[in-house]
Amino acid sequence: MAQRLRQRLPTLFQSLDCATQGKAPRQIVVVTSGKDRTVDSGYFFTQSLIAQQACLASSLTYPASLAPRAELDHRSRPAGTDRYLLYFHKLSQKQDQISDPADPLFPTFQASQSYQTYPDSNELSKAEASILAQPRLAIAAQTVLQRLFTPAFITGLNQNRYRASNDGTVTYTSADGKFVSTLKGDGNEVIASALDAALALYDLYAASADMPDEAHTNFSQYMPAGQAAIFASVQDALTFYSKGPGFAEANGVTWRMAQTLLDDFFDEAKLIAAGNYAHAAKLRFAHAETIIPLASLLGVPSMATPQPKNLAYDYSNNLWRGEQVAPMAANIQWDLYKNDVGRVLVRMLYNEKETGFKPSCDKARVAKGSYFYDYQRLADCYQQSIAK
Repeated sequence: MAQRLRQRLPTLFQSLDCATQGKAPRQIVVVTSGKDRTVDSGYFFTQSLIAQQACLASSLTYPASLAPRAELDHRSRPAGTDRYLLYFHKLSQKQDQISDPADPLFPTFQASQSYQTYPDSNELSKAEASILAQPRLAIAAQTVLQRLFTPAFITGLNQNRYRASNDGTVTYTSADGKFVSTLKGDGNEVIASALDAALALYDLYAASADMPDEAHTNFSQYMPAGQAAIFASVQDALTFYSKGPGFAEANGVTWRMAQTLLDDFFDEAKLIAAGNYAHAAKLRFAHAETIIPLASLLGVPSMATPQPKNLAYDYSNNLWRGEQVAPMAANIQWDLYKNDVGRVLVRMLYNEKETGFKPSCDKARVAKGSYFYDYQRLADCYQQSIAK
């Protein structure tokens, strides 16, 4: 992806050539959520850029994290990480508490707390129970499991005679013995029924498709295509309500917390519009739980339409699909262009494909059907300040 970014924007990266940028190189700002795999993603992405253009190493910068006004000790927030910006779905009372309503981050913290209590709501519980109670799902689970296990074992699962959870401890040692890692489960993943077992198998099947070299197993042999399609639609329904657009009546509980991230995108555009070119790029590395709410907040067509409570999500009445919204390495990119008279245009790419902003912002397009939007009109459409 880093290679394609550089190939797609050659003029930008040519302007960062070591021989021409002088003593004050434009910065490539790098921010992660702080979780290991996002830190790793950021590292390998930037190392790929450096491998293609060595002088970019001097452009990399890792900014201080957003933090509560009242917080005096920021040691829990390493430079280049930002929980409020990229881990807003799990802001904690202990580390991220904000009590001052006047703090700019207060709405983000409150929205995060609302989101974290949402799984206990009656509305979500009822929706999930209805999704999992579909007769076709039970039949699919039986079809998959009976190819692998004895009827007696499957019956035992359904009678609660067998139960498994990830509450153990496993230690891995590298082949050369130089690296040892111990993993302890949190007990949150539980298999207590045939349906649980089938869905767990589907999760392995779905994950293995993105890890052919690491998994060394083709899980499609355990998951017939017909049943995989059923499980995919079920997982989409569960994710739609728990992380996606959700209920129309829920007041954006699943995506309000992404506002600070959307503001950050516009803040970068605002700098360019004001003539501040210090940042050549800002690279953010996060999670599906970050990008799915942002897609909803942006109103990306086919990715942001909620469902009324009286009409359950289904492929027949909603275009939202997990494989489009949050596949492996899902990404949102904004390209900014500025001409000699100061006009700034914005183009959005979703999973590296040109994508429109919400339909109500069509007046910001420079021409009908164009993917280039006038920045000032776009900011106004999203109710963003464009003051310098």
